[in-house]
Amino acid sequence: MGMAEVATPLVPDVPTIARARAGSNDVLDRLWRLLTSVRFAILLISVVVLGVLAGTLVMQAPAEIAANPDSFAAWLARPRAKYGEPWASIFGALDLYRAFSSLWFRSLVAVLTLSVVVCTVNRMPGITASVNRPTVKVPERLFERAPLRAEFEYGTSSRTVGAAGAAAGGEGPAGDASHITAEQAQLQAAKVLGARRFRVIHWEDGEARAVFSDKNRFGKYGTFLNHIGIVAILGAAVLGSAFGWRDDGFMVPEGSTRQVGRDTGLTVRNDGFVDEYYVNGGAKDYRSDLVLLRDGQEVARKTIRVNDPLEYDGVRFHQAFFGPSAVMRATDPNGAVVYDDGVALGYEFTGGGLSRNGGFFTLGSRNGRPTLAVYVLVPSNQLREPDPDIPAGSVRLEFFEPRQARPTLIETLPQGQPREILGYTFEFVRERQFSGLQLAYNPMVNLIWAACAFMVLGTVAVFYFPLRRIWVRAEPFGDGVKVRVAAVANRDVLFAREFEQLALDIDNEIMALARITSPAPSPLMPQTPHMSQHTGA
Repeated sequence: MGMAEVATPLVPDVPTIARARAGSNDVLDRLWRLLTSVRFAILLISVVVLGVLAGTLVMQAPAEIAANPDSFAAWLARPRAKYGEPWASIFGALDLYRAFSSLWFRSLVAVLTLSVVVCTVNRMPGITASVNRPTVKVPERLFERAPLRAEFEYGTSSRTVGAAGAAAGGEGPAGDASHITAEQAQLQAAKVLGARRFRVIHWEDGEARAVFSDKNRFGKYGTFLNHIGIVAILGAAVLGSAFGWRDDGFMVPEGSTRQVGRDTGLTVRNDGFVDEYYVNGGAKDYRSDLVLLRDGQEVARKTIRVNDPLEYDGVRFHQAFFGPSAVMRATDPNGAVVYDDGVALGYEFTGGGLSRNGGFFTLGSRNGRPTLAVYVLVPSNQLREPDPDIPAGSVRLEFFEPRQARPTLIETLPQGQPREILGYTFEFVRERQFSGLQLAYNPMVNLIWAACAFMVLGTVAVFYFPLRRIWVRAEPFGDGVKVRVAAVANRDVLFAREFEQLALDIDNEIMALARITSPAPSPLMPQTPHMSQHTGA
């Protein structure tokens, strides 16, 4: 029984750190191999994608609510009403209501970032070696087994052309090429490859003369650009969530101003909101005329639309939604106006089989806390029948005192009819609209753009400038010269076509030299040699 032959690569593999550590069972080495594993990377990416999908499909708590335990506990009533049990509790246990700021999601992103960094470091020696120290000298068996190979034999009476992976060859008059030497064939091959912008390196193997050529070798560095971009985006996502903020429910009634807060010093004034529709009822345009103030001075102004936000000092103001508002006025027992502003009715309240839109404002102050919260409710525009408790042209007022879960008093107030309630005089002045804005501040935006540029450049470098490597070997054979051409395709169909043409060009260049330098023909020498073609195994 014969000994089995051990398969070895045609072209020596480039080194990697993981391969050098493959025989070690040290904990750090095993961790290194895990982080460089393609399967582990695919698993990580899949889990991150599932996390993003969950965070997209499951309703998310606004950032300011998620950061406050009491507010978040009260907000959980909304997903309970939407999803019911047990799903609401399951989603809560998985922390899906604040998925992108959760510990598990940030941990996944951190591990994925670490994996990309380790993979980059692991591949760096091999890529650097393939660019700066390519495998110039290869064993002769490469020319016998390479996926792309061609062979040409030049002699006195015949020229044989064979190819595998390229349709080189054919039949036709060739002339006497026996005077062509291996050195001349080497130079002609180098001439063809150099004209195609290949880097050419000459080498020798006994009587054989050979050429190594490559092109687009620096395109391999595109992998590093791509990985740098990925790491930068992942890092920006983590840092952006840590140092940035987002408010998806910032509502400003027409004619009102609201403080942005968060140490920005900005105030937003809504000078008007317009919603336009086509004749068939389709939405045509939503726009808000916003003015930004800082210390009472106007610093920016713009009419914003969907996908056309106002940006100032890193804060972006997006048009997100809109709805009704009620202009309310309240005076104290002395007749002093204590509230005269719009109330955005952007919250949904359900109960008793009814759905209502509402908002609130506060009055009074004791120890820095308001003494009265006034909720303003109107029938939802989704109701098919009139609200039995709120007549048309009226609002429902619910009054809450501190630390009370149920209203102290409920009143229905028609428009334009002031009424004294709990020592204050309240008036529903008029209906208006409010602009619902999405506010976002991300200090990592510039880093994200730079990372995207790196990823695009890296992708272009890798896919549009792939590494091409070709070896040519010319050696004495019988009464002439044998020239063999080989390349490794790596499933590159376009390179296979290019290789075919290069092999034919090398053959044509050598035959052209043979015709120019051919000695005077002898009357006894046949003038039309036979040409045969064969395909390598």
